[in-house]
Amino acid sequence: MTLTDGEKRVLKYMSLGYTTGEIAIRTGLTKKGIEYHRQRLIKKLGTNQLAIIAQFAILTGWGGFSRKAIELAAELGESISPEDAVMDRLTMALARRRG
Repeated sequence: MTLTDGEKRVLKYMSLGYTTGEIAIRTGLTKKGIEYHRQRLIKKLGTNQLAIIAQFAILTGWGGFSRKAIELAAELGESISPEDAVMDRLTMALARRRG
């Protein structure tokens, strides 16, 4: 599977649980551009489930780690696994949505 540079950039931030607006701010792309790349990624990956998209991003090296998870791991003197980083960001995103 081939991803464009734009898709890779959006994938990185999607894997961290950022919203379309947050991704737009960080990448300089428009919200419409972010949605375009997001829809192409969903089509290429065959899923719209963020957890699966995040796992794909981490496994391929196109994902990132949340700063909060890295800071917590450092405070505990632990190394961080990709699964922990993804779950931390997903947990924060769910908490935001629930209010």
